Amino acid sequence: PDVDNFDVHTHTDWGNYYDPKNIFCGHFDCYRILGFDFESFGSKIPDTKVITKRYRALSRAWHPDKSKHKNAKDRFVKIARAYEVLTNKE
Repeated sequence: PDVDNFDVHTHTDWGNYYDPKNIFCGHFDCYRILGFDFESFGSKIPDTKVITKRYRALSRAWHPDKSKHKNAKDRFVKIARAYEVLTNKE
């Protein structure tokens, strides 16, 4: 069973601006774009494996060739940017 009950189809709240590495990630919270709530992390920040799993699920759901949503391309780009920022080891 999938422990991560994240639903890519109902995830629309991207939170307020939060940039964990001082890299511009738009006007949204990079973690929130990928469905994480930064304020509830405590000392356990999602690892790269969990971030990648969320990224793949969201990118499949919002890919412009698969989603009929009018903002699919914009969301897909933001999802990719958030993933890039959060998984960059530099």
